[in-house]
Amino acid sequence: MKLFELLVWLAAALQLGRCFVAGPRGSTTVALALLAASVGLILLQVFFEGWRKPIVFAAVALLGLCLMPLVLSLLKLPGDAILARLGLAAAGLLLIASTASNWLRPAVSYPTPGGEYAVIGQIAFPVLGQSPVGDVPTPDELRHPPPLLKLWYPAVAPGGSRLLDPAFLAERVAAFGERGKQLPEPAIRNAPPVDLPSPAPLLFYFPGWPGVAIESAALVRELVSHGYYVATIEYPGRQAGMSDARWQALKAELERDFYYGSEARYLELVEVSKDRVRSRARDASAALTRLAEVAATPGQAFSGRFDASRAGFVGFSLGGAVAVQAANQDPRFITAINLDGRMWAEGRADGANKPMLMINEELAPIDPALFTADDPDTRYNAIEDQTDGDALLRNLARHGGQHVMIAGTQHFNFADLCLTSPLDRIAGRGPIAPLRGYEILHAYVLAWFDRALRGKTSPLLDSDRSPYPEVTSRYWPTPVRNGVMAPATSSIDATP
Repeated sequence: MKLFELLVWLAAALQLGRCFVAGPRGSTTVALALLAASVGLILLQVFFEGWRKPIVFAAVALLGLCLMPLVLSLLKLPGDAILARLGLAAAGLLLIASTASNWLRPAVSYPTPGGEYAVIGQIAFPVLGQSPVGDVPTPDELRHPPPLLKLWYPAVAPGGSRLLDPAFLAERVAAFGERGKQLPEPAIRNAPPVDLPSPAPLLFYFPGWPGVAIESAALVRELVSHGYYVATIEYPGRQAGMSDARWQALKAELERDFYYGSEARYLELVEVSKDRVRSRARDASAALTRLAEVAATPGQAFSGRFDASRAGFVGFSLGGAVAVQAANQDPRFITAINLDGRMWAEGRADGANKPMLMINEELAPIDPALFTADDPDTRYNAIEDQTDGDALLRNLARHGGQHVMIAGTQHFNFADLCLTSPLDRIAGRGPIAPLRGYEILHAYVLAWFDRALRGKTSPLLDSDRSPYPEVTSRYWPTPVRNGVMAPATSSIDATP
């Protein structure tokens, strides 16, 4: 639990204990004072931490216990002793529900980054463009919502308490009443950047299918702690003048389920996936151009602090397909890492057009019976898995790269969801310990980018062997073209 969440829960538990010992009746003055204090505590909790379902149960129990003496003394109903017992029992059940649900979905912390720079800063750039008038998005807007660009970087820890920071307080006022998160804020917004010895290499990270949140903030934080600047994009960005209803409609469209429920839905989703991957790859290229202008503008906070002439790209799930597509289409993206994502569009047809790293769960051969399964989602997923797997092997052989499979992982071991519950099924993860999975994942991602952008070598790369027993690795050397072997960091046009 977070601090104010814990205080709300403890206040409810203490009030329940007081009512059991002294009885639910009491002084009206004391009851009013306790009610005012409880309301104030709950408002502070929502203001600073947002609300979460486990704490809603405790907050309702606390308010009910504070109101009970007032209700009993004012109404003076017959049989009020029975009502009081029922009220105490209900409050006890709410506290049990709060405890159980908080165990299933606790507020947990990110792993401590392993690099030199432990303070992570983040700045959000204004969303470009002016929103059209009205609450209903256009069809083109639904397909290509405006992106929100953020930049993560090694930062200087702000001095003093954030409670006295007007910008922080304004941020909390704007976010008042929003649902809280299992994980804390991953970065300090608008913190001053730390002075690095040379311009930092630049990376991009894209999330999965909806794209409405950064799903692998632990990975982004790890990369930043090693001196990288990382650009991320979320959807939908909120343009100037955009109404709440319009923004919510864009978000709802992005969050539509990826489910092959019928042949028509399968064919629709194939085209939507291709279009979404191409659109997001174009957004990444536009963001790289924008960041190059930021880095080149004298007198700005980030002037000269990072190298935007080239970049690496990593993505999770559909974001992995975006990474491969962007590297295929834009030579400034000199390498790509795909974290457990199918590829689409030109990325499936020709890969990254340069060496890439694929990291995913351990894959078994697909049962041929699945290709004719009665359930359309099972059938079409098997077809797509087979098609995409064949394309991956073909493209790695064509352009070079490495395929790493981590035993014991499932899809969400590559995202922050794996941290959010002690139960594997709820957290969407495999049997491997989440932090062990992160250790392996972070090691390979760092090694790949360190070689591509810093020229460092690593025993993890260019080998079918791994020091991690959970890893199965297969390496494809970069093919020789015109008598010259392209280096692993090359962005040459490797036509088949």
